Amino acid sequence: MHSKDQPYPPPTGRSSQPPPLLSVAVHSRQLAQQVARIAEQQAANELRRAILDAVSHDLRTPLSSIKAAVTGLREPGSDLSDQVTDESLALIEEEADRLNALVGNLLDMSRIQAGTVTLACSPHGPGIPAERRQQLLEPFRRVGNRSRGAGVGLGLAVAKGFVDAMDGRLALEDTPGGGLTVAVSLKAAS
Repeated sequence: MHSKDQPYPPPTGRSSQPPPLLSVAVHSRQLAQQVARIAEQQAANELRRAILDAVSHDLRTPLSSIKAAVTGLREPGSDLSDQVTDESLALIEEEADRLNALVGNLLDMSRIQAGTVTLACSPHGPGIPAERRQQLLEPFRRVGNRSRGAGVGLGLAVAKGFVDAMDGRLALEDTPGGGLTVAVSLKAAS
């Protein structure tokens, strides 16, 4: 029997069982970790569903436009004016370009899921001296004599914060022909 002052017997040697409170604490932590993993998986699944819904809509829209324009052009006995024919062909070309961009984005997304991917933005301009580039990554810092309406100096600082949070790398490099290349490398989610 255990007394009120001594709820557990004194240790008489090494026990293979952890004390009950420690066991409960370990079990609670394991359950909390499982719940967190399940929540992450559910969030990832919801994101995938949302992306799939958006992508399927975005793919169907240009395909529908292309199909309608081609059907109109090929309709037997229709005597379309040159202007209508040109407009239909321009629509087909625009929608095919849009579809091509969407497929390119999907391919980029699959590369991200497959491993590390590097995205680069390389605007042309006067460039920024190497010794001043790190300043661009600080909040509210602008380098050069850009007009006041061109931003407040948060874009690269925010991008750097996101990249760091995802254990990625953001590099500022010279652009051949002038300018600055911002390269972002991210690891795929496991």
